[in-house]
Amino acid sequence: MLAASVAIEGYAIYANAKVEEEKKIQYLCLMVQPVDFKPEKHWNLTDPDQYVLEAIRNPGVYTEPFYYEDSTFWYAADENQGPYGYFYYNGTYYKYDLDLINTLLIAYRLSGRPSEYWNLTNPNKYLLEAIENPGKKL
Repeated sequence: MLAASVAIEGYAIYANAKVEEEKKIQYLCLMVQPVDFKPEKHWNLTDPDQYVLEAIRNPGVYTEPFYYEDSTFWYAADENQGPYGYFYYNGTYYKYDLDLINTLLIAYRLSGRPSEYWNLTNPNKYLLEAIENPGKKL
């Protein structure tokens, strides 16, 4: 558990928050790279969802986290006896990697200043969302 007093620079707004982590694997990031060879084991992807298309448009970069059940990619991989780590789509072979996101953020408002804290000057969008939605699992 992490206790923090968060100061958002430039707004003169101070928010006291306690952030805790909950371990669950339900969010994923996908990264694909085109390869210049035909992998021995691969599967044919015929109908990519928006997450795969985002990864194809941005090779070598992980997609934003998404809830795994919202992606048809995993169901297609299962139907094709995969996943093998490679797929074929629209004339190109791709290698793909997954990053499992297993930490959710929850921010709580505190009534006083904690004994240990630091000033956070550049929070990422996920931490800002947690601070703006106290008590909600994100």
